[in-house]
Amino acid sequence: MALCLCFAAVTVSADVVWSSAFDFDGSEIVEPSGTVNKQLGVIAYPEGGLDGREIFFTDDPNDEGTFSWNYINNPSFVENSNYTLKETIISYDAPDVTYTRVVHILPEPAVFVLLGVVAAFFLRRRAKSILIVLALVSLGSISAKATTVSVGKCFQMWPFERKVIINYTISDCSQEEYINFYYTTDNGESSYDLREHGSLTGDIGPISANGNYRVIWTPDTSDMASVKGKMKIGVDVYEEEPPEPPTPTTYTYMVVDLSEGHEAASYPVTYTDEIPEGGWNVDEYKTSKMVFRLVPAGTFSMGSPSGEKGHNSTEIQHTVTLTKPYYIGIFEVTQRQYVNITGNNPVEFSKTIWPDSPKYPVENVSFADIRGSDQGSNWTAGGHNVDMGSFLKTLRSRTGDLAFDLPTEAQWEYACRANTTTSLNSGENVVNLDEADANTDEVAVYAQNSGSEKAVGGRLPNSWGLYDMHGNVSEFVLDWYANYTGDETDPKGPVTGTTHVTRGGDFEMEAEYCRSAARLGSDGTAKNRIGFRIILELD
Repeated sequence: MALCLCFAAVTVSADVVWSSAFDFDGSEIVEPSGTVNKQLGVIAYPEGGLDGREIFFTDDPNDEGTFSWNYINNPSFVENSNYTLKETIISYDAPDVTYTRVVHILPEPAVFVLLGVVAAFFLRRRAKSILIVLALVSLGSISAKATTVSVGKCFQMWPFERKVIINYTISDCSQEEYINFYYTTDNGESSYDLREHGSLTGDIGPISANGNYRVIWTPDTSDMASVKGKMKIGVDVYEEEPPEPPTPTTYTYMVVDLSEGHEAASYPVTYTDEIPEGGWNVDEYKTSKMVFRLVPAGTFSMGSPSGEKGHNSTEIQHTVTLTKPYYIGIFEVTQRQYVNITGNNPVEFSKTIWPDSPKYPVENVSFADIRGSDQGSNWTAGGHNVDMGSFLKTLRSRTGDLAFDLPTEAQWEYACRANTTTSLNSGENVVNLDEADANTDEVAVYAQNSGSEKAVGGRLPNSWGLYDMHGNVSEFVLDWYANYTGDETDPKGPVTGTTHVTRGGDFEMEAEYCRSAARLGSDGTAKNRIGFRIILELD
């Protein structure tokens, strides 16, 4: 099974050199409050600053001055001296929060040269010959010496970031070398490739000259959240370029494990190409886990032709191009999944019959419940920002800030159609609008075959394995309701509005409202028969 496991140990060569131990905390970054002080013994911080923050540099706590986070070759630094950094947050809700840290600036590593003095005039001719031979042998051994690596100071930025600064030195380099990086929390007994647990930037190779180098490792907090304590960084040289670690876009499916419930600090995220034995349409993936299917970028015809049964004038066909792939939930978010994330079930009737309905789609949720009532209320103005306390903010914070969101209207229809152009994603068309329709029966829970919502996954999926895109409950999308404006790329809809688009129709609606192109609207307040599914857009 091609499963991307979060903590698969790797075997490292005997030539790996380990750093000294330093403190590491892989948990999510908590919103700041109050004043925090921490002593750090550091060489330097990365260039470029920290976006959205004012940073001050001073050797007198009462005398603030601008500090630009340069390396230690900043001429204002004095080696072996202590400096105070006062860092004032301006990008959070509490702009007066200040962190203070004392930084000790170390000198650059010195290069020591061993000088040999030959007192040849004290030696006889034979001794001179022996010395010359020994010198030649010595030179030969030096020229044949393999590239070596040593690890300098390593430390984790704190408290704003989880990045780890790695300083290393290359010696005796006679050819182009690649560099491997590892971490361990048990003195090398178990080792892990940094590339598989985050991203590396800086001097990652190939390296072709001796010198001092620096790398920044940004841990993937979705799988490093539980790693805390002492850590060491290991480095070795590698003559061939190491293979790139798999990225999420390599995998067809993504799974988020919610089994620890709403009090969990984090939810593990894994990726796979394989469908498990028994398939995805089982209780586990409707309750304690969430499974997402990768949808490729592409171009499609959005809307419906005028001759389609049930066609509405707001569904004018136009060409839409989506430039980014994204993962989308193969099921609508269920009541049990919602409870596992928020601790609350908004479906009133389920409170009396729980746990019989955990696999039903959650409903009676507002747009504000999902995204928030401030920045989250208008995505065209606030972007993908969501508010504290919302469903999406909670899920993001427990998955390493993966930017889960509602789909746009275009992303929803593209995923629903799965390359079909018919009114239903099965490749069939709706035939009967006001009475039972055999084609709709196959794919939808709707008025003529139910009268109430059902457990997700009860009808046939589309060719991408997505269930209940037709019927069951209507689904919120990001866009405000408005007429289409023509061919578009990555459309966002209008900047403002009063009605949120919902898609898919619900269990009390006729077949015409459950078509792939059908568009409905809601004022965004909590209502029965309206739920949602979520996506994760990839760069």
